[in-house]
Amino acid sequence: MQRARRPIALTVAALTTAGLAPQTATAQHVSIDLAAGMHVPFGFPENPDPAPGFHATLGFGGRPGRSSFALYFVMGVSRADFATDRELYESRGPFHLSRALTDVTAGLRALIPIVPFVPRLRLELEARGGISFLNSSLRQLDVATLGDTERAVAITASIGIQYRASRWASLSLKHEFTTYLNRNHIDYPAEVAGYTTAPSRGQNATIASLLFHF
Repeated sequence: MQRARRPIALTVAALTTAGLAPQTATAQHVSIDLAAGMHVPFGFPENPDPAPGFHATLGFGGRPGRSSFALYFVMGVSRADFATDRELYESRGPFHLSRALTDVTAGLRALIPIVPFVPRLRLELEARGGISFLNSSLRQLDVATLGDTERAVAITASIGIQYRASRWASLSLKHEFTTYLNRNHIDYPAEVAGYTTAPSRGQNATIASLLFHF
């Protein structure tokens, strides 16, 4: 009987090591997310070009009880820099208008298994709120640079797919939508360039992430 149990025990151990059987190690409750993506702004009157952005997120959480989904409290920072080169209205010459968007947000992330027989593949849903810092700079030939700093409320929602590659790391791909709420601010660099301050602004982003679990 002892000899019969030994091969079974070795098989279970091998499957656990390969990730094909449930792991009995202590659950992990902390994640660090490093990400990069392509950001497409909207609502900015000068219509800036898409630009790369970078993200860093810290999460705390896990599975509530015996549930199949996981819930995390997340907080992070993201940064994207946009630039526009255009001709000023009324033929006043070329200008360069740059935008630097830095978002500091916090919220909840839910990870839900898509199909029972592929537990490593999960739907990732996220909602956050926080503060956005917008630094704008308008530069013209032979004219001093005009700068402006603005703070606004940032509301972010995202949906994507996450794959648990190993016990310590995951990969994810998601689409993120962000809107900025600050209707009372006058966009001075845009106004000087001949544009009208937009009533609402935001950005869409497609983001790839590498997550580490502890």
